[in-house]
Amino acid sequence: MTNIELIQEWYKNQCNGDWEHEYGVKIETLDNPGWIVSIDLVDTFLQGFEYQYSKKGEEDWLELVSDGEVFRGAGDFLKLDEILDKFINEFALPNIRNAKQIYEIYEEIPLSIGLNVYRQHNAMPISLTEFEIVEIPEFDFKDLKVVDIEDFQKMTFQEGEIDSKVGDRVSCDLKTLYDGINLVIKN
Repeated sequence: MTNIELIQEWYKNQCNGDWEHEYGVKIETLDNPGWIVSIDLVDTFLQGFEYQYSKKGEEDWLELVSDGEVFRGAGDFLKLDEILDKFINEFALPNIRNAKQIYEIYEEIPLSIGLNVYRQHNAMPISLTEFEIVEIPEFDFKDLKVVDIEDFQKMTFQEGEIDSKVGDRVSCDLKTLYDGINLVIKN
């Protein structure tokens, strides 16, 4: 994957119906000329991690810093890819193994009644594109999610089989369910 594709995946995996309304990734130009990148870390597995890198020259310069809440990178007009590369390879990937944040992801439960029903799993990031399932909580009927809220009326309480188990590595897509967007395990 290219650096921009990895950033897109990381961003997607942070979206939970709330995060993307307050936080995000910004890539802008400077009038020096150059680039400035701002990546919000609050409520992500990278929150709290600090980083600093500097390379100064008249026309060849790069300045990167994370205060634990925002990763900021600025560089000359040739440094956009390097800013993204350093975020990925020197900041994000090395800090994954120290991450403590649990993500709610959902797996589709195949039911014979033809509805799309989803069950929560808890997972931790193991890369910018994958999670490891760390828990499959016990659930009740009220814990299930559906695409359309009216689908609850069509359901009978039954437990469908799930394919995933604790320890599985999975990738997710964003899917709009009745209560907003959620990370759903790719089939």
